[in-house]
Amino acid sequence: MSKLARRYWASLTDTNVESVELLIEYGRQRNATLWRRYVASLLDMPVTCGAATGTKQTAGPTPAPTSTIFYDMETVVDIGTTPPNRGSWWRGAGLAFVTLLALTVAFGVSRVLPPAPGVATPATSVDAAYHTVKDPVGYVISIPRGWAREETQGKLQPVVTYTAPGGQRRLMVFEVMESSVTESSALAQSVAEGAKGYHYLDRRTGADWTEFSYRYESKQYGATKSIDHRFQAADGTPYAIIASGPPGTDMTDQLTQAVNSLCPTGAHCP
Repeated sequence: MSKLARRYWASLTDTNVESVELLIEYGRQRNATLWRRYVASLLDMPVTCGAATGTKQTAGPTPAPTSTIFYDMETVVDIGTTPPNRGSWWRGAGLAFVTLLALTVAFGVSRVLPPAPGVATPATSVDAAYHTVKDPVGYVISIPRGWAREETQGKLQPVVTYTAPGGQRRLMVFEVMESSVTESSALAQSVAEGAKGYHYLDRRTGADWTEFSYRYESKQYGATKSIDHRFQAADGTPYAIIASGPPGTDMTDQLTQAVNSLCPTGAHCP
């Protein structure tokens, strides 16, 4: 072994070794670091033609090739081959250097590169304050939990009223019979104008819906604010949902949940 090679291995192991035998002996000590023991095991495993080989001298015929690996950072390979020539040691040293370099680069890259992003799973948001019910009248709708249901017969269609505990907030749902939601809403406004204390507040209109809001004096509930929303359901059926409560009460969320969730029985709703 040349002096240059000895100095190279001494720099790797941080010790003054004068021969490969001393390096192997030092590396096999149990108190040596793992990577020094790994280098020692590589030097004790000569390489020929890219394959690790060693020689075990036995009396008699050459034994059949065997391979034994011990997982305590010491590797023994006995495959019954002929002794390697002098150049095989250099190939083994080169293999050891390439292995150490690959491990160093891989470790450095794993420290620098960010972890691969995970596959995002679409989130499903379920508001605990609401639940979906299948109403016997013929639709599915989302209403606040704890609200009571009452059904009455209107002039042309059943009217279902969902009432909050205490009776101050209500959602009234029914199918309208007019040819369009615009016509139905205009008739509803003309009727509401005859209510005691009627006061018009606002009107909004969309592609297939329209709503108007107003205040009036209810015989049963006193001062009341109502939002009358009329729209076409997924199957084209026109419906009305009227949200009512005391003035100053925000019924927007309850109305929006009901309108967006109403789906007539048998219809395909998104």
